[in-house]
Amino acid sequence: MSEQWRDIVGYEGSYRVSNLGRVMRVEGVQRIIRGHPAKTGRITLTLVKEGARKQVPVDRLVMAAWVRPCPAGCKILHGERGMADNSVGNLSYGYKAGKGRRVSRSDGREFISITEAARDTGIHMTGIWAACNGRAKTAGGYRWWYCDDQYGWCTDVPVYKQW
Repeated sequence: MSEQWRDIVGYEGSYRVSNLGRVMRVEGVQRIIRGHPAKTGRITLTLVKEGARKQVPVDRLVMAAWVRPCPAGCKILHGERGMADNSVGNLSYGYKAGKGRRVSRSDGREFISITEAARDTGIHMTGIWAACNGRAKTAGGYRWWYCDDQYGWCTDVPVYKQW
């Protein structure tokens, strides 16, 4: 894959990011900016705009420039090549450990998370979780399933395991 460059959203004309996960300063002397690992393992670097410094994860810059800005409730996930590889092919949006995953019930009502569904309906979280994961047929008299993670719409067939 050949390296291609795009302006960083909010820093147009000052910084560019490549599809391989490298960041370049454009104004003044052009040079590649080296990032450093944060405590979380993500590579971060400092961008300067009008004298204000901002610490930014490189994976967030890559996804915003090459895919789209991070949807609400999503996280940037790294693929098999690990946290040090911020190329577009190694990054995706998704949910981590089931937190914030959208759920739907059999009457068509959708919720942004199991926690929100439990709060709104009065049905216990563990019951909704069990129904979403095929451990129970229903919770609170409804069938439950996770919505499609990537696109935010629900699948027609609920996840259900026959006992």
